[in-house]
Amino acid sequence: MTSPTPADTAGVLLMGYGSPNGSEDLSEYLTEVLHGRRPSKEMVAE
Repeated sequence: MTSPTPADTAGVLLMGYGSPNGSEDLSEYLTEVLHGRRPSKEMVAE
């Protein structure tokens, strides 16, 4: 068996932030995910 090369390996990063309870909580949720930065109106609409 040979050692894997960088092209043979893959990594996965999982981050858990939960989810908003509803659309009314989306802006507050995104502010938490963005570490205190307010999301743009476009981001909330998306």
